[in-house]
Amino acid sequence: MFGYAIGYLLFETLGKQLIAFYGYSHGFDKFHDMYAEYGAWVILIKGFTPIPYKLVTIASGVAHYNLALFTVLSIITRGARFF
Repeated sequence: MFGYAIGYLLFETLGKQLIAFYGYSHGFDKFHDMYAEYGAWVILIKGFTPIPYKLVTIASGVAHYNLALFTVLSIITRGARFF
């Protein structure tokens, strides 16, 4: 939820710094475009990958993705990954 809030409320300040810290600035625009088209699939698939899930949470906030749906999808994908 904190990552979502960063993307939703603080992307211009804190969010961009976190993206740069993880070295994903160059690919974030492409990721954001893909997210706008395939939002639910991005959350479900990226939840299983080794990339930091913080990027998905921030992108969800930036895209103003439905918070309830984001929460449910995150529980499903992260729960399955760590199960």
